[in-house]
Order: sequence, then C-alpha cells, then structure tokens
Amino acid sequence: MSQDVYEWTREWSLARGLKLWSADSADSTNSRAKNDETFSPLRPSIGKVSEPSLYLARTQTAGRGRGTHSWENADGALLSSWSYRLANSPQPILSPLVGLALFDSLRRSFAGLELSLKAPNDVHAGGNKIAGLLIESVVTGDDVKVVIGLGLNVMSRPPSIPQSGAIGDTTHVARETWLGFLDTLRSEFARALGAGQEPALRADVRARLREALNAFPHLTDPVIQVDEQGQIQTSRGFVHWHQL
Repeated sequence: MSQDVYEWTREWSLARGLKLWSADSADSTNSRAKNDETFSPLRPSIGKVSEPSLYLARTQTAGRGRGTHSWENADGALLSSWSYRLANSPQPILSPLVGLALFDSLRRSFAGLELSLKAPNDVHAGGNKIAGLLIESVVTGDDVKVVIGLGLNVMSRPPSIPQSGAIGDTTHVARETWLGFLDTLRSEFARALGAGQEPALRADVRARLREALNAFPHLTDPVIQVDEQGQIQTSRGFVHWHQL
C-alpha cells in the first residue's frame, strides 16, 4: 500500500501536465519548494494564480509542521507541497481559505468521513487529525510565491501518534476516487489562492468556516462567528486564526 498514494499522485500530476519534482525520500517538500526554482511555476500571465508545481515524496526525514512542530510519516500518506505564483501578495485571510479548501475537497470525495476543521489548518476525521497544512510565502519585489505544504494520512496513521487518524480507517480509498479528489483539490486550492488576494472573507465563506470549526467533537468553546479578517469569536472574545 505504501506506494499507491505516491504513485497515483505522481501519475496524476504528469497526466495533468503539471511541473513535478518527486523523490522516494526528501528532507522536507516545503523546504525544497521554497528554495528551488527549477520546477517553480511562472508568474501568471492571465488571472491571479498560476498552475501549481507539485513537490512529492514517499517519505520525509525532516517533515515540518507549523512553528516547531514536525510531521510524522505514515505508511501510504500524501507528503506534498503545492507551489504557486500569484499576481498579488496574499492577505491574512489566505490561511482559513486554504484550510476550508482542503476540508471541502475531502468532504466531496470521501462521504463516509466525519470531518471537522481545527484552526490553524488541521483537518480531523472523527476527532482524530488526518491532515495538516503549512503555508509559506516568498515575496521578492513583485514576485510572489506561495507554497502549500500538505501532509495527509490516507491509508494508515503514524503509529507513534495515538490522536492521529487516516482516511482508510473508515473509508476505502480506490485509485479513481483518489484521482477525483486531487482534481477537486487542485480546483479548490486555486479558488482559495485567488480569494486570498482580496481584503476580506465573503459572508458565505465565513458561515462555512464556522460550521467546519464547530464540527470538531472535542471543541469546548463553540465558535460564534468568523469575521471578515478571519478572527474567530467565541464566548471568551476574539482570537485571530494565526494566533491559534
């Protein structure tokens, strides 16, 4: 099973004509994507967002999470970074938009999962973490590159983390379903990156974020609202998405 997700994703990327860097082992796909220009996309000539370049590894030796956190390998996981160039600098609302893009893509593709979103950008199934996002920007003058690091436990969970989960815990992952998920994710990421260059979240997006956050089964203080700037209001007041 360990080769399926890696090989399926690699084949999907080549079939879609995306720039691809792939390896059996890498230190960190995000580090590679940030520092490498060989496979990086060009600045978009039409629209706000380029096509992605995909950085893919079967295993990582130094997978990174947010802050000082690391990402543990699981057998049959998606270890990836999606590199984009934008027409304009991303706004602070990009982070919740990307989290919602992943949440929506998983919900559409894997109906059996009881999904929830946990700020800042973990996706849980049945209360167990199955995915984490690490969003990093490199801005040099007018050149804007955004890298979305995505680790997703697909076939199994890492044995060293009891609070983790995987799609395969409750839902069979077939090749065609996986390819459909990647197509949806590509579309949703592009939509999120376009909207992330705007100054504020739309009302319908804020409502969907609130719903996804409140679906987390271990939530002790329900979300009252998500405001236009991505601040989360609970009974204790407001906290910005990035402060969690």
